[in-house]
Amino acid sequence: MHARYSRIVIAGLLLVTGGCISSRKTFSLGDGKVGHEIAGLAESPSYIISWNIHKASDERFVREVGDLLADVPSDERVILCLQEARSSTYEIIKGEHNERLSGHYTPSWHYPFSQRSTGVLTIGNGVNFHSTAEQIHSKHREFYFVSPKVSLRSEIDLGDGHKLQVINCHGLNFVPAAFFDSQLEGIFESLKGNKHPAIVCGDFNVWSPDRLESLRKKAERVGLYEADNHSPGKLAAPQWLRGLNVINGYDPDLHLDRFFTRGVKVLDCYSVKDSLSSDHLPVVLRYKLDTKERF
Repeated sequence: MHARYSRIVIAGLLLVTGGCISSRKTFSLGDGKVGHEIAGLAESPSYIISWNIHKASDERFVREVGDLLADVPSDERVILCLQEARSSTYEIIKGEHNERLSGHYTPSWHYPFSQRSTGVLTIGNGVNFHSTAEQIHSKHREFYFVSPKVSLRSEIDLGDGHKLQVINCHGLNFVPAAFFDSQLEGIFESLKGNKHPAIVCGDFNVWSPDRLESLRKKAERVGLYEADNHSPGKLAAPQWLRGLNVINGYDPDLHLDRFFTRGVKVLDCYSVKDSLSSDHLPVVLRYKLDTKERF
């Protein structure tokens, strides 16, 4: 009887903590028809912000995302690439701050018996998103059986037959190197064989030099190079995780959130250090489209 009870308890724990149901859907948000013409896109800078928002669970999140949007001049565009977003995050941001935001959301998983989900959210103000987006789903799960991770490839119409490709990434954690490399291959595979400018960003969970080297090499193979963040800010992991130095190669001083670009001119890249609502800082990339260079 005791053995049977133990099996039931173990099965229940697996269902709650590891029974995350994968999702293969993407959702279009807003009308996506508020963009500027190509002349405007080329002539003025744009902003893209990558941020792991920790499920927007802190009450300060709404104010902080409003501050980020307010810092962008009204005549310029901003794209938010958020990781660990919830299915409700878009409505929160739209309702509180900007009715003109549009884009895409894709869940990585949802809880059993519930439609509540967590995934990545890419939304923008003043950009023309293509009506569909591609989910790039990891083949593996963290700790082998817990949650998968997704990335989201969205395209922005530049009006001259070209697209700006934006990939919002959340890297697998606590998996063998081969699993992590497999996920990166899937992300960068989608950029092979085309000549469009691209920005790839997100929380890559590159907490070791080996992981970081693998990420940089795979990006360079498709013509992307890392933007230099001159103020990376917080350490790679919260204090309670710093004891994980027993893991081979773990370096708590590496930052996890990064930008890679091709076909755009990077004007600035920095972390917003006064943000407190997440264990990650927002990372801002200020850029201009390089109209002289088309891949």
